[in-house]
Amino acid sequence: MGARLNSLYSEEKPPFAQAMDRFMRESNYRAQRPAFATRLLWWYRRQYDYDIDFIRNFAKELVNARRNDPTDDQDILNALINGRDPKTGRQMAEDSVIDNMVTFLIAGHETTSGGIAFLLYHLVKCPEVWQKVQNEVGAVVGSGRITSKHLSKLHYITACVRESLRLWPTIPVIAFKPKDKQSPTIIGEDKFSLMPGQTIIALLPAIHRDPAVWGDDADEFRPERMVDEKLSALPRNAWKAFGNGARGCIGRPFAMTEMVLITALLAQNFDVGQDDPDYELDIDQIVTLRLREFFLRVKLKPGMDPMQLVNRLFNDEETKRTPGAEATTTPAVRNNLKPITILYGSNTGTCESLARHLFHCCPRYGFNPAMLPLDSALTKLPTDRPVIIIAASYEGQPAANAVRFISWLETINKPILCGVSFAVFGCGNRDWAMTFHRIPKLIDRLLCDAGASRLLEPGLVDVSSMVVQETFEDWSNKQLWPALQAKYTIPDPPSLHRNLRIEYANHLRRAFKEQEFIEASVVENKLMTAPGVKAKRHIELLLPPNAEYTVGNYLHILPLNPPVTVQKAMRYFHLAEGTYMKVTGGLSTVLPSDTEVSVEEVLSRYVELCQPATEKASIVI
Repeated sequence: MGARLNSLYSEEKPPFAQAMDRFMRESNYRAQRPAFATRLLWWYRRQYDYDIDFIRNFAKELVNARRNDPTDDQDILNALINGRDPKTGRQMAEDSVIDNMVTFLIAGHETTSGGIAFLLYHLVKCPEVWQKVQNEVGAVVGSGRITSKHLSKLHYITACVRESLRLWPTIPVIAFKPKDKQSPTIIGEDKFSLMPGQTIIALLPAIHRDPAVWGDDADEFRPERMVDEKLSALPRNAWKAFGNGARGCIGRPFAMTEMVLITALLAQNFDVGQDDPDYELDIDQIVTLRLREFFLRVKLKPGMDPMQLVNRLFNDEETKRTPGAEATTTPAVRNNLKPITILYGSNTGTCESLARHLFHCCPRYGFNPAMLPLDSALTKLPTDRPVIIIAASYEGQPAANAVRFISWLETINKPILCGVSFAVFGCGNRDWAMTFHRIPKLIDRLLCDAGASRLLEPGLVDVSSMVVQETFEDWSNKQLWPALQAKYTIPDPPSLHRNLRIEYANHLRRAFKEQEFIEASVVENKLMTAPGVKAKRHIELLLPPNAEYTVGNYLHILPLNPPVTVQKAMRYFHLAEGTYMKVTGGLSTVLPSDTEVSVEEVLSRYVELCQPATEKASIVI
């Protein structure tokens, strides 16, 4: 709804959250105590009424703020304010808008957040399940941005959500009353008689654990029982996590989407574990069920940094998992490239990241790459192209997406892979000295035993050394690419750059302006740490007039090369001030392409002029 509660910036709960919590607890107590007791507890009634007014006024303030400062955001608040009935053309009344906002804020948020907490509890308690979740995200999404088209393919994560809701539905009960208001209703094969108006409470966690339906392991978290076809085969009414009939949860699709999406985002970007390995379920109930004092520890996956995470979450650019060279080249260039297959076995993402780096380098060396997990290449290694394998050893065992490939290699007892040319790069951790690089070495040996031809000796790296990327680049630049160019007739790499064209235009320099950004001036930049310690700074910014700052807003720092250095580069290339350039065709580049941009802007913002070019940078350029 376009508003932050900023709960991460205070030790106390935000006032809205406190009011919501008290309101829900009192609502739960009122359902359990006689009406006269509630009338006697006048101080609870006063607080209850105050909390209701606070919640509704909070919603009204959001509505007023949006009406006074309209946006084009496609969010719930704009849908409520601007939406019209397609038949009558009528809009919601103000009170209806506020009623629905409160419903979304309390019912929609509270239930889904509780459901996610229970789900994460089960996932971190079952490492093998979490591994399958990560593997599915890797296979369906890869390293690109998760979009709506991916969600329907995340079948295992969806099964995990259903199974968690089976064990602990956040709304734990459903109340039923007989339709007949005049005479008793007989149910349960004539065993029970219900009087008119009598209420039945269906306790969902008990119904969802009926051994007759779910088996003797009904109390265990086992997502496999909730995959699509098995869910469809369940008896009617066996799974009621979202209520029943006309009173079923209107937000079911949204809640399922949110839970699947959050789980996928976590699995794609973070390593997740329990803060306290001995933690056991401690359940709180305030209308809904939720966990008490449940904490996780999360850290970015190896090879990820915060800026990559921001780009992946908030930018529209998506890195496809297994595209061909079209991801980085034009059709004219692509026709001259030789095919190459890159296979990887990766649990934590390190080998997959290395494979992706190699994938993007391939066109620069004359190759059109295809990238797949090792298990995807089972029994069908190509003979018309080189095969590069990047695999890890986890305590002597293969990655989850390489298990079947290894098993297949171990069954080969004759030279059936003649004609296959391959190279292996392996990751391992020397903390497990006995099995340090067992898997990459095993792959290399088994392929040779099966008749495949080794292009060069395996490259190996210790992931605990913190120089994984550097070691891999050194191996690929000094050994892999020379070996491939020696064996295969490929275009001279510089010829690929002949399709890269730069046009210059002289006209008035246009001001650089970032959309949705305001520019601030640094008025103080003070170093707070001692020499030799990682730098931490106190920075004060002066905002321009009429600019507003809200706690939680983002600060972006756009580094610039010094103007003196930029002018020196301009003189070196004999370019006049006000010259514009346009990059078209050829390989992908860090420069903006197919649009005119000031040369001074490019030299200021897009390239590093203050440090010597590294070998890696030279290759990219």
